[in-house]
Amino acid sequence: MSVSTLTLKIDTPTGTLHPGRGFYQQDEEALYVQVGEVSRERRCFSYLEADTVRFDLDQHGLLMGILVAQARRRWQVEKRLALPRIAEPADVRWLDFREQMPQPQLITNRAGNRLLLRFASSESWRWYLLAENIHVQVDPDGRLAALLISDIVDDFAGKGISRYRKKLGGQLEDDPGSHPT
Repeated sequence: MSVSTLTLKIDTPTGTLHPGRGFYQQDEEALYVQVGEVSRERRCFSYLEADTVRFDLDQHGLLMGILVAQARRRWQVEKRLALPRIAEPADVRWLDFREQMPQPQLITNRAGNRLLLRFASSESWRWYLLAENIHVQVDPDGRLAALLISDIVDDFAGKGISRYRKKLGGQLEDDPGSHPT
């Protein structure tokens, strides 16, 4: 089954901003984005996917991880890919589950350390900070227009993302369900 747009529920955040960081795996030519803490209690419950992008969601509809399985060299380069000037922290929940989502346009800056996943053109100024380094843009009807990942770091063989997960609460090496993507 396929959805043409992704509907989000935006609420006032109840706690601190979740950690988030993108790791471009040079050996795999894929981007893995860790969103939120790593724990045995938090498991992937559902997903949304397109040809080259997958969002992993927990049982509450919170984004846990993103996989972009397309080489950076194939992303469209835009000279100026600025961060939103205004973005409020928010509790963002995905309302669609186990669906095929539209393939976003992948746009990066010259340095390759930002990636915009453009799902729909929108003049909306409504940007929210989902987690550190992760912004979402919504249209007036609460549908996802774009997702922006900033401060992407290069990684090789998953070493950087593994260290990051350990810092967040421990990579559960013996638990295959702990990998968010």
